[in-house]
Amino acid sequence: MSRATDASSRTLTELAEGVQAGDITSLNLVREAFERADRVDADLHALKSKLTEHAERAAADVDERHAAGLDVGLLGGVPVAVKDIFKLADAHTTAGSEILDWPPGGTDAVVVERLRNAGAIMLATTTTMEFAVGPPDEERAPVPRNPWNLARYAGGSSSGSASAIAAGIVSAALGTDTAGSIRAPAAYCAVTGLKPTYGLVPKSGCVPLAHSLDTIGPMARSARDCALMLGVIAGHHPSDPTSVRRRVPDYVRAPVADTTGGAASAVGADQEELAEASLSSRRARIRC
Repeated sequence: MSRATDASSRTLTELAEGVQAGDITSLNLVREAFERADRVDADLHALKSKLTEHAERAAADVDERHAAGLDVGLLGGVPVAVKDIFKLADAHTTAGSEILDWPPGGTDAVVVERLRNAGAIMLATTTTMEFAVGPPDEERAPVPRNPWNLARYAGGSSSGSASAIAAGIVSAALGTDTAGSIRAPAAYCAVTGLKPTYGLVPKSGCVPLAHSLDTIGPMARSARDCALMLGVIAGHHPSDPTSVRRRVPDYVRAPVADTTGGAASAVGADQEELAEASLSSRRARIRC
């Protein structure tokens, strides 16, 4: 991948396929992501911490494995971000709080471990509201801004993840949703977010808000990318007794259920109105 190639608008699926085909190197993807973060995040406040040394080392390892003809994994070499609410072996976890600090060391949260095992590169942690609850408090800490309009907020407690995706820093990220904290930021920032069924994704290593309601889910540029991530992070784990014992299907290729009873259905849209709205949004979007 040349330095001039812009990965900021490409999907997780496209980038993973590019690394697997040898058209893109993981190290260049990581460095490009950090360069973009350096350009835009001073205004966005999407990232809590950047894992520069660890990410570059992991990316170089992916490139070495690919050069040796070894499997690099389903998400091999693609940088992703995770909300600052998950335990990381190589970074502090604060859940956006000044009183909590899980230091580096030990093991990753189950979902982070599964992403790493699939070859994903942990690029950064993303900003969250304190303990993933409550309104933004700009007097205490910078609040993630919306890349489409910096005067606007980026949504709920997973707003850092949504903002980082919309700004093109990463193609995908992890969020959590107890009362809309994946869904609202995804809607605010025009990305895709999925709140899975409770128990589908194990929560071990995630700072709890309301344990009987908390869910972990993917955020990305497309439904396909969310399905790809969900297939990696879903599935029972013995450390979380609330996680369901069920075979994880291939969400990317799973057939869509017919809810129409066989009747034909259609969706209509005013193309002129959509085109004008899209143009206005693009004019407002951050470009760096």
